[in-house]
Amino acid sequence: MVFNYEGRNPDVPKTNTLNPTITGAIAMAVSFDDGVVLASDRSAFSSSMQRFHNVSRHYRVNDRCVVVFSGDFADFQWIKNLIDCKQMELQQGNIKFLMSPKMVHSFLTTLFYNRRSKMNPLWNTVIVSGMESVPFEAGKFETFIGVVNLYGIAFVGKFAATEMGMFLLRQMLETRRKEVLSREEAIALLKEAMEVSLYRNAKTGNSFDLTIIDKDGVKSTEISGFIGDWGIAEKYKNISHVF
Repeated sequence: MVFNYEGRNPDVPKTNTLNPTITGAIAMAVSFDDGVVLASDRSAFSSSMQRFHNVSRHYRVNDRCVVVFSGDFADFQWIKNLIDCKQMELQQGNIKFLMSPKMVHSFLTTLFYNRRSKMNPLWNTVIVSGMESVPFEAGKFETFIGVVNLYGIAFVGKFAATEMGMFLLRQMLETRRKEVLSREEAIALLKEAMEVSLYRNAKTGNSFDLTIIDKDGVKSTEISGFIGDWGIAEKYKNISHVF
């Protein structure tokens, strides 16, 4: 049997990934009056089994932009390398140049749509968040949250989430009925949303990352050992007898 340099049998047709191996689940982002908060758990799953317990899905591009993702870890590692290469390429003319959130979002939109058009999609949904400088107003910034999925479909908004997280986050925001949240309200909202996802989503771990982006830069916090309140389980301890 002869193999080529790519490590595959040349007699077998080339195939693309249809089932990602190691994946991450829910990721969320919400803007507040002068910044953005992001959250995602620190677990990686193989099918429905928790394979890794301490991995971050927050990628800090620079002091103004952070990307968080759900989906295939291998594909996103490749995306990270590509963004790093693009950043270094742009800094050849100006060492202080930083890719803005809108620039990263536009770059990923083109990349994802190109791969989808080749029938070899990147198996990720990414949330690009950060502080975008206001044109012609030095020192002034505005929040930015943009999403790109594996089909290359992109949109921007005041909040975003992936998978089941979109349902949870939307319901919580509608309950609060506030157009602009404070920093403390936004942090409390995402903590509550991650707690609910722990109860309702089998692919959510009990530790998560919380990242805050504002005009002063990026601050990340790891919240671990989160257990939640499982007291309600006492009411259903004999539920197996029902079936």
